[in-house]
Amino acid sequence: MDDRDATLRGEHLGDELRRLRVEAKLTLVEAGRYIGASAPKLSKMERGRYGFQFEDVAGLLSVYRVVGERRHEMLAMAREANERPKICIRVVPNAEEGHPGLDGPFMRFHVPGRCGVVCLENRAFSIFLEEKADIRDYDGIIEHLQAIALSERDSAELIASVADELEGDADT
Repeated sequence: MDDRDATLRGEHLGDELRRLRVEAKLTLVEAGRYIGASAPKLSKMERGRYGFQFEDVAGLLSVYRVVGERRHEMLAMAREANERPKICIRVVPNAEEGHPGLDGPFMRFHVPGRCGVVCLENRAFSIFLEEKADIRDYDGIIEHLQAIALSERDSAELIASVADELEGDADT
């Protein structure tokens, strides 16, 4: 696979592979020899900037003597690191009382094995929240928004309907 931008999943898996290699007291060249990969390829994998081939990760885990549940978890991480995130669009109905999503945009990041992060953004600055209480609050907001949002299908139909209306208005 070609070079790619690092993702959180890829960086996390790469960090774990680097930690295991260092614990095994192997250089990039030595670890690469075991699985038939170059040192630059392994370096990119450890930085999350190269697609994770299942066979490469399985081979490295064998070299690093990772077995059992931890091996299973890391192989699952390798599969997930290669997946592009699924994007779904769901419309939150406009309600008189409003909803917590109206306070402004935010992003919730999940990092496996680590605490999460919430990023609040506006035009002037971004704030990263890492306190568990703050993250729980935003997890509650996400749950609430998911509960009141239209389904993907209903959202697509509403968006198409509004687009048709706007096109009709543009023609007059």
